[in-house]
Amino acid sequence: MKAKKDRKIGEKLGYHRKRVSQLCAEFKQIGLEKYIERNYGGNNRNMTQDEEKSFLAGFEDAAQKGQIITIDEIAAATMN
Repeated sequence: MKAKKDRKIGEKLGYHRKRVSQLCAEFKQIGLEKYIERNYGGNNRNMTQDEEKSFLAGFEDAAQKGQIITIDEIAAATMN
């Protein structure tokens, strides 16, 4: 039964069922806190939760006024 679930999950995510099983086992072993802290290759501009809160606070005034913030504005703010 578990293999069927892993296969269905794998189909939806584009992973082999064995990889789904490996990821689940890894998650169960180290837990959510450690799992989300892991840093993988690629975009290494990840923010801590405090940095994210500080960054988003810059857009809070506009949000409170009902203004729409575009991805271009957010991207420009990340370059500062």
